[in-house]
Amino acid sequence: MEKRECMQWSIHGILVLGLSLLLLGCDQKETPEPMVLAPVVPSAPNAEPLVNYWLARAHQCYDRAIMGVQELDAQVEEFLNEPSDVLLGALKERWTSAHLRFSACHLYHSQGFNQEGHKRLAAQLEQVNAWPIQGGFIDYLPGYEHTGIVNDVTVAITLESLSQQHQISDLADVALGFHAVEFLIWGEQGRPASDFKAQAPQTTEQGIELNTNNRRRVYLQLATRQLVERISQLQNRWQPAAENAPMSAQQQLQQLPSGAQTAYLFSASHRLIDYFLVGRVLNPIQSGNLDDGNESPYSQNNKDALLATFDELGQWLQGSTEVEQQQNLLTYVGNLNDEAAQHWLADYQLALAALDRLPAEFPQQNPAVDEAVISLSNLTAKISETLTAKKLPLLSY
Repeated sequence: MEKRECMQWSIHGILVLGLSLLLLGCDQKETPEPMVLAPVVPSAPNAEPLVNYWLARAHQCYDRAIMGVQELDAQVEEFLNEPSDVLLGALKERWTSAHLRFSACHLYHSQGFNQEGHKRLAAQLEQVNAWPIQGGFIDYLPGYEHTGIVNDVTVAITLESLSQQHQISDLADVALGFHAVEFLIWGEQGRPASDFKAQAPQTTEQGIELNTNNRRRVYLQLATRQLVERISQLQNRWQPAAENAPMSAQQQLQQLPSGAQTAYLFSASHRLIDYFLVGRVLNPIQSGNLDDGNESPYSQNNKDALLATFDELGQWLQGSTEVEQQQNLLTYVGNLNDEAAQHWLADYQLALAALDRLPAEFPQQNPAVDEAVISLSNLTAKISETLTAKKLPLLSY
């Protein structure tokens, strides 16, 4: 009996040591702060089917997101070739489609593998989808015709200078990402296509373009192409790394022990709900801070973007085909605790029903917001309880 117990503890110790070493080496180039991990339960169910399902969904989601921004980039070129109100309308539709496709992928960039890796991931996201923004930091406002980067002829319109300007003195000083492009297309009170009509070049001795239309045209091109590049980087996290390159997120996840894989996937789901859906969107609206919860004030596609994020969470939880239903998150939770899985599903369905009832002109205070917050908060509590019951950590960075 003593020998058997000794073997069990030896295996358990190896798992804990392996998990600690893997997590310390993940998603980083420099050594991060050490993590304190809860013991890994040796009897945790095999998470490989769940990991494979996560990867399949991440690949599919980012493929659609990349296609969306590539189509947006092509539409920008068509519009700038011959600006017109018709093509401006088509450009708005392409932006909306691209943003919704990206919004669906929030789950797959919600969680890093350690503190330093998560900081780098968050910095990447600030280059893609930072909000809220100050539109006047980018271009003119009614009554302030000479404000913004577009009108500041001391600033060259290059990707390097735009990157330097991005959040230079305040998080709302957004110069890059979806919502900078959104403001360039929509403007504060409706932008005319004539704002993008090419003008005869006029430059300073330093080669900086002076004509605002030309500056706006180049700005739109650069910001859109930067989106393609940055989202491709997020996509590459869930692909095998090139030879001699650091391990990708996909490889890191695949090499973790089953218990650590479970902790990561549960924590990513928890963070999407708690930090993004509730913390960034619904709580500000619930408390009356509508500007803070208003991601897309110019295109006004907030409800659709929120539902795109939540629908992908539903696919991860439940799947949509018989095969997916055999390897989705709720099936895995059911193998841990069938009653817990039923509670997870009930809270998800209540939240979905509440979000569906949000008015089209969302964001605004509404009883459905309160109901969604309650159901989503209950769901995150269930996720935490399930991890605690299996002595697995909720990653908190």
